[in-house]
Amino acid sequence: MAVEIRNKIGGSIIAITMGPLQARSVLQEALLYGADQGILLSDRAFAGSDTWSTSYILSHAVRKIENVDLLLFGKQAIDGDTAQVGPGVAAQLQIPQLTEVQAVFDITSDNIVVKQKIDTGFRVLRSVFPCVFTVDKEANALPAPTLHNWQTAQRKEIKIWDAEFLDLKNSFVGLDGSPTKVVKTEAICGNKSIRWIADISELKAICTQTK
Repeated sequence: MAVEIRNKIGGSIIAITMGPLQARSVLQEALLYGADQGILLSDRAFAGSDTWSTSYILSHAVRKIENVDLLLFGKQAIDGDTAQVGPGVAAQLQIPQLTEVQAVFDITSDNIVVKQKIDTGFRVLRSVFPCVFTVDKEANALPAPTLHNWQTAQRKEIKIWDAEFLDLKNSFVGLDGSPTKVVKTEAICGNKSIRWIADISELKAICTQTK
């Protein structure tokens, strides 16, 4: 979605992720597909950060960049699956947020109009800048990168920002700074029984009983 917007109206795309040094590969892929810059937020102090601490760290990175109009996040991660980081950053920065954005209908220097997925279908919303979107993974499809894209991406430097550079409070990051504590996890065990229905008359009898 960032590439689509940039190709229509111009601008610059900065890809940011937080993690160990190995996470540079994610940013290299972002550069390959059209990002202009890549920034890795990496520090041992970040280890164990929950969604609140992660949002705190990311929001400080945004403040460090300055003059940011639009922040795009995935809908949710595949590990915690909380869908809280994008909205958390919006809260930290005190700017509008729209979740589950599927498409951009219109964009001007003052605002942006998008299609948002909801339970009963979709709705069209307008937001001023700056703002935060979380984007559905099926919203856009990028073409395969070219050899030129690959060569350009290889030449770009990925910046690494740590806690000191971001001027963070140590008490707000990492395991100690995370208010969420996972005490226990367990697999869900289903105890459902299966009843085979022979014909429509039996189904009708069951429905009548449940009413």
